[in-house]
Amino acid sequence: MFNFLKLNLDCVYHNSKLHIEDLFEDTRREKIGIIQSLKDNVSHMLEWQNLTSNQEDVVREIEDYCNSVRDRFEYFIVLGVGGSALGAKVIFNSLCSSVHNMLSKEERKVPKFFVLDNIDPVEIDEYLSVIEPEKTLINVVSKSGTTTETMMHFLTFYEKIKKCVGEKNVNEHFVFITDKKQGILHELEISENIKSFYIPAGVGGRFSVLSPVGLLPACMLGLDINKLIDGARQMQIRCQSEKDNPAFDKAVLEYILNKKGVNIVVTIPYSSKLKEFSYWYAQILAESIAKEIDRNGNKINCGLTPVSALGATDQHSQLQLYMEGPEDKLIVCVKVNQFSKNLQCSSDAFNLKELQHLKNVEFGKLINAERKSTLCGLANRGVPYIEIEIEKIDEFALGQLFMLSMYEIAYLGELYNVDAYNQPGVEFGKKVTLAALGVDKYKDYLNACSFVSD
Repeated sequence: MFNFLKLNLDCVYHNSKLHIEDLFEDTRREKIGIIQSLKDNVSHMLEWQNLTSNQEDVVREIEDYCNSVRDRFEYFIVLGVGGSALGAKVIFNSLCSSVHNMLSKEERKVPKFFVLDNIDPVEIDEYLSVIEPEKTLINVVSKSGTTTETMMHFLTFYEKIKKCVGEKNVNEHFVFITDKKQGILHELEISENIKSFYIPAGVGGRFSVLSPVGLLPACMLGLDINKLIDGARQMQIRCQSEKDNPAFDKAVLEYILNKKGVNIVVTIPYSSKLKEFSYWYAQILAESIAKEIDRNGNKINCGLTPVSALGATDQHSQLQLYMEGPEDKLIVCVKVNQFSKNLQCSSDAFNLKELQHLKNVEFGKLINAERKSTLCGLANRGVPYIEIEIEKIDEFALGQLFMLSMYEIAYLGELYNVDAYNQPGVEFGKKVTLAALGVDKYKDYLNACSFVSD
């Protein structure tokens, strides 16, 4: 079960510093047509909306593939960057044991799992030095097949594994997730007979977690991918409604708060299991909404800055800023009602009077007490916040969180009148990188960087 709680009206609407109750209601009423227009629009990059209804064959193919290879491999490594990696990291962190890779094969029953999404040479060398190539399956994720970081990883691991298992067997150690019709990985799929799954043409990387990009790693980990999709489907129904629509309400609130000078969104899940979720959300918010130009060609330089935090850890590192710093932040807190383990502090080994209040206290009760203390402090300071409540962390709830966030971002894009599915600011850096590597057609980009030292 997933509950999106009220938007804490006492704190947000009646905050004497903001006075946004009427503005929220007026904006919601004025922009309500966005909900239907998004539902009707199946063009451009909105095919992520179809991932809950047209993937039965894909799911079966993924399950069949994973069942056929899972027991053969000791290591499953995802090579990707950005949206090609962050979703898999959320799924693993949220739904698998924190010590998964330390467990024996008998205990975990599935391969050890790693995601490589950076090109730090020390990190890559460390992985190459410890993996057993003959026991390793590599999942290469790149829609275009030209993602510099991912392809650098791919070529390096391919050579390492080929030296061990031979040219005849090396391709069995790779599985691609890419475009169905074009790109380098698509060409290699055909020429080298490498197993591949596909990202639909109208699904961008940061909206791809419910495609094979997220489903394949989840299935390799023995998770229920049908349950993940079911949760997303239920939330999608809510996010297409004009009345009970948490994604639209959250987007409208963020939009009008931004007009009042609130331009930072801090996501604080009160569970270590959801730590990676805040990083996934940071990408989808930052890349989708931060745009220089709106659809009409007006220069607007809009955007909301995401900050990732963790409760209760960051109460001891960031909370002071949120309580007494600049009044430019919205806090989004994620509450978990039921933790999968019921652990308590049952010992008082030293019989200390000062610690008697901790005896027989459940850790779940403590973390929620700290969450409540944070929200009380924010309310007392007049800092706007939203609380999302989930009953427990499982595939169903995670699917709902993913879909809630994707619809929220889509609605924000419409509110700001920007293209939420491109990232022109990122493209410049990609071309400069290629120019620095000697790709001739991009050499002119280096002229713009002549003042930057190597």
